[in-house]
Amino acid sequence: MLGVLCGIIGSIQAMEAVKLLLGIGDSLAGRLLAYDSLEQSFRTFKVNRDPACPACSIPKEDVVIAEYDGLCMPHPIQAPPSS
Repeated sequence: MLGVLCGIIGSIQAMEAVKLLLGIGDSLAGRLLAYDSLEQSFRTFKVNRDPACPACSIPKEDVVIAEYDGLCMPHPIQAPPSS
């Protein structure tokens, strides 16, 4: 039963990612999707930004996504200090 629930939610998340990448449809940005598996129903709630929040009050145009590929490289193994 729980595997099916994970599949349903995972499919919804994958579809949201596709919509954002392709720029099509109406995304769930600014909304919370609640799924009731017992009733087989969905509800959406509008979520407003908190103007006092330092993370979510930033306008989306000012958000910078930095590339950290250089930091993800494997680090060389250091030789143990010689005695």
